[in-house]
Amino acid sequence: MVEYDETDAQYYIYWEGGDGQSYMASTDDFSSFSDPQQADYKKETVTANLPSYAEKEEAAIFELTEEEYERIQKKYGTVKSVAVHGPQDQVITEGERIELPDQVEVAYSDGSTARMGVDWDLSGLDLASPRKGSYTVRGTIKNSTYHSPLAQFRADPFVAYNEQDGMYYLTGSNLNEKSASGGGAYNTIILRRSDSINGLTDAKEADIWKNKTIQVTDERKDVITGWYWAPELHFIGRKWRILAMGTVKSTVNGVIQNDGWAQCVFSCK
Repeated sequence: MVEYDETDAQYYIYWEGGDGQSYMASTDDFSSFSDPQQADYKKETVTANLPSYAEKEEAAIFELTEEEYERIQKKYGTVKSVAVHGPQDQVITEGERIELPDQVEVAYSDGSTARMGVDWDLSGLDLASPRKGSYTVRGTIKNSTYHSPLAQFRADPFVAYNEQDGMYYLTGSNLNEKSASGGGAYNTIILRRSDSINGLTDAKEADIWKNKTIQVTDERKDVITGWYWAPELHFIGRKWRILAMGTVKSTVNGVIQNDGWAQCVFSCK
């Protein structure tokens, strides 16, 4: 569970460890964290009816304001088109050419808009030299089509759009072709970018994270290794960051303190 305290501008992260104890750590940027401390935290038991694919042990309960709920619904709920803003009514002189736009603006339930192509039904209408009269012209929005699969050997794909550079970015679990022979699976975190979603299929790919040892303090050393699972790309604290599951082995003076799965945050340069 994560809580944000506006008073000290800190995020407080609570979790249950493999030893049955509860812990808490704080951060203000998801880059550096305080040392874990034992906390009075107990995950609430979910008693609601869950979808068939959900596990109660993996579900959680937390409170939301109405505004927060609406924001989550807009961001992660089913997005639908709610309106099309077409051209305004036109009054022209007989014989004057009618100009219809190639694209119109489509509004969606999450508050976003997009420019979409349109096919106009011009039955009985000569755009170059229309006859005198009143015409209603209807159009059909051109639906975008995307490659399927978008990327080979990339499980849990996650695509984000960066408004700053107008590029799409793809990351995903690196289930590569070597996995069939027993090696290479999930051992790196990858990133691709393109100016279109379909362009991500053949975009150049870079390994942005590999196994790494971090000397946290003079006594503590963390070894972060694959397998890496379900990476996500988010803009947090004015930086792009990758959130992923990884294997973390922590040792203090050579003695293993933790060896298991953990949520990791990687800053992108």
